[in-house]
Amino acid sequence: MAFQLSSLHESDAAQFNALVYQSFVTPVDREARYLQRIGLDHIRVLRHGSQLVGGLATLPMGQWFGGKLVPMVGIAAVSVAPEWRGQGAALVLMQEMLRELQDRHVPISTLYPAVQRLYRQVGYEQGGTRYRWHIDCDRIRVTDPPLSVQPMVADLDKLRSLQQQQAAYHNGHLDRAPVLWNDLLDTAKQALFLYQFGPTDQPQGYVAFHQGRQGDRTQMDVLDWVVTSPAALKTLWAFLGSHRSQIDQVQWRSGLMDPLALGLPNQEAKPGDGDRWMVRIVDVVRALECRGYPLNLTADLYLTVQDDLLLTNTDTFRLSVANGQGQVTRQAGEGLSLSIQGLAALYTGLFSPTQLRWMRWLEGSDQAVAIATQMFATGSPWMPDFF
Repeated sequence: MAFQLSSLHESDAAQFNALVYQSFVTPVDREARYLQRIGLDHIRVLRHGSQLVGGLATLPMGQWFGGKLVPMVGIAAVSVAPEWRGQGAALVLMQEMLRELQDRHVPISTLYPAVQRLYRQVGYEQGGTRYRWHIDCDRIRVTDPPLSVQPMVADLDKLRSLQQQQAAYHNGHLDRAPVLWNDLLDTAKQALFLYQFGPTDQPQGYVAFHQGRQGDRTQMDVLDWVVTSPAALKTLWAFLGSHRSQIDQVQWRSGLMDPLALGLPNQEAKPGDGDRWMVRIVDVVRALECRGYPLNLTADLYLTVQDDLLLTNTDTFRLSVANGQGQVTRQAGEGLSLSIQGLAALYTGLFSPTQLRWMRWLEGSDQAVAIATQMFATGSPWMPDFF
């Protein structure tokens, strides 16, 4: 069956918007605003002749790994018309999209899967976590904030600068696409409260949140938080705790291993529902050279990779690491053997090389596994964003 991937024409925008609305069961006006913010040039659709079969949105961003920002394209709003489901259209859509990304020399791609099996078929693998944490406000018990707290104007440049200071220390964090910032700061349907910590000209963090009710309980929903110092961390918790007379529960997004909860005196915060996002290594050489590595490590590692879709990734690569940088050459040698999916899980640090070998996701000697552990074991990857 002949499918063709192409850009979205303006004349088809309403049809694609309706398709996304039907696929995700969300308000049609919300999807229209979302797609408008993304821009037609970032939408790809799959056609069969003159029929629009499905489509998706691409979000050019950056993602932090090993202390360096790796160019990344996020995939969102993957949709297939009901009458075309079960006929391989979604698989072709993703295959053709990945071929385009490789032609553009994009290092990696990230997405949140609705159906994990589909994305594994095209080379994605679990890369990190996003969990919803919560605590009863009267259980915070942090007082005496060391920094001042004051309302903050939604200055995107200032917010992004602070967010990137924090993101550099957390594997998986994004340099957000404009549409993600727009959604975060949107006040069209609900009031947004935004506060900064520290002097106006040199803030050390911020918090953005909504307030509302869930049944008979009041709730603060923290949409975004940044703390760039221990003083900012304590100030954030003291500020949230000061709402105890009005707010019953505070919730926020973090990783499965939540660094924010380290600022609490007791283990009162609890994780709720969570997601695992997936990563695809699109260009092995660029992906390995763009991420960061430990500064005090000088080592070589051979990676024999099998990629059944993007065939130029199937090869043996020598990764040479020195001074926090990686250089890659195509060169035969003994090291680790793994699929492109296994490389994604290794690359992000979600699983250690020892765990991946135990699960038969890679093969290699103890020495090769030890070197890989030094290169890639850089903390549990997570992000607060959903797209």
